[in-house]
Amino acid sequence: MEQHIIEAVLTALSAIATWVIGYVGRAIVKLVISKHLELFATQAVHFAEDVYKDVHGKTKLKHACEWVSERLKRIHINVSQKDVEAAVRSAYNQVKKDVQEDLKEA
Repeated sequence: MEQHIIEAVLTALSAIATWVIGYVGRAIVKLVISKHLELFATQAVHFAEDVYKDVHGKTKLKHACEWVSERLKRIHINVSQKDVEAAVRSAYNQVKKDVQEDLKEA
């Protein structure tokens, strides 16, 4: 009888450990994807500003989003186009804010 209780407890602990490892693993993957997306979006904003000087608005946004999508694809990260665009827009706003703050300090 005692052996059955120990086996049941060990089975339950094993199931809980498997769930925790899976949950933590997914959280880590989401964090890594998020950080790559944020980094590539910021790089894309700088890239688009440097390379596409005569292009503006939605066209420049499109180029930046394509750049991010290509970089993510190279490292086998799948992110929706909507999320890529949101990250690029956010990065653009942050870069713009940083530049404005730098100009105030100068």
